Amino acid sequence: MAENKLQCVENECSLSKKQKIEETDQDTLPKDNSDDVDKLLKNLPNFELKRILRNDTSNKRIAIEGVFEGYNDNTALIVLEKKIFPEDHQLLQQGFFNNDTTVEKLYRNDIYSGYDWFPVKEQN
Repeated sequence: MAENKLQCVENECSLSKKQKIEETDQDTLPKDNSDDVDKLLKNLPNFELKRILRNDTSNKRIAIEGVFEGYNDNTALIVLEKKIFPEDHQLLQQGFFNNDTTVEKLYRNDIYSGYDWFPVKEQN
């Protein structure tokens, strides 16, 4: 609880608060679960999507909610963000397409055609 004290200096009084600091038992502190996090990152295919919270196409970011297999009691929030194109001119000169480039036709008519074309891994 806070303890209130009245302090007066040259006929002016102000109320100051003194916060009580409680000792914390080591058993109540959160434990370092960094090993558990590393295991989850290695098992991303075991992530079960519950819902998409936000799909921000202009910033190339998506927030998803789900659970990892074996951790059904704990909901996970994952935010994925696409890489930006590098600013290094030499990297850009290496090109965007090679034999690993994938393309998928979305539509085609007598005037227009639309494709999803994915550049090389380093640029995507």
